Amino acid sequence: MSTDVIIGFASVLVAIITSSLGLAHWLGRRFGEIEERFKRIDERFESLKLYIDARFNQIDERFNEVDKRLKGIERRLEGVEQRVSSLENRVTTLENRVASLESKVSVLDSRVASLESRLISLENRFSALENRVASLDRRFSAFGEYVKGVYLTLVDFMSLRGALSDDERRYLEREVDRLSSVYEALAKGNPLKSEEIKFIKEVLKELQEKPLEEFDLSKLEKIVEIADRLTVEDGDKLAFEFWAKVYALYAIVRTQKWRLEEEKRRKAKEKQEQRT
Repeated sequence: MSTDVIIGFASVLVAIITSSLGLAHWLGRRFGEIEERFKRIDERFESLKLYIDARFNQIDERFNEVDKRLKGIERRLEGVEQRVSSLENRVTTLENRVASLESKVSVLDSRVASLESRLISLENRFSALENRVASLDRRFSAFGEYVKGVYLTLVDFMSLRGALSDDERRYLEREVDRLSSVYEALAKGNPLKSEEIKFIKEVLKELQEKPLEEFDLSKLEKIVEIADRLTVEDGDKLAFEFWAKVYALYAIVRTQKWRLEEEKRRKAKEKQEQRT
């Protein structure tokens, strides 16, 4: 091998080594810069990691708080569900009771309707009975008036025939006075007013003390009207007995006054005839 070749090869090799050393120096400096930048990047990632970790910790804490609140809400929901279940049970119980009451009300409605129909039937029967009683009352009143008419006729006839004397008159005066005292002694429900009783006793006293010619017969007629009113308003045995004896006394006094007047007219007529 020639020297020139060796020298040429050595020159090339030296150039290559020199270039390689320069390139290595440049690459070393560039790698250093790159390493610095990576360090800065690592530092930034480290700080970012710390920030992210802190944020995640905060998020975890908030999630824990949310979990606690959710658990509290779940407990409250469970309580609400229990209360709702209790209310549902109570509502169901109430519905059953309402249904039972409705059925009872339906039964009561049916019974009320039945009672109403029976009441209407009773009212109709009662109205019929009232009509029958009213009819009987009218018939009884008519019969009573008939009996009173017969009695009046009989008493008038007996007094005109002279069958009722002064003894019967005095008896009837005592009886009318006694019966008026019976009315006066009634505690309550007395159909005779106190002034009427007083009037009756005064008339009886006047009848006993005054001459018959001076006695006012219209006063006895007033007592007969009072007694007749008692038979209509009261209608008991005492009222009819009082009326019968008052009228008998009135008939006797009326007949006696009529006889006295007739006797007076007869004597006046005889005197007139004697004068002529």
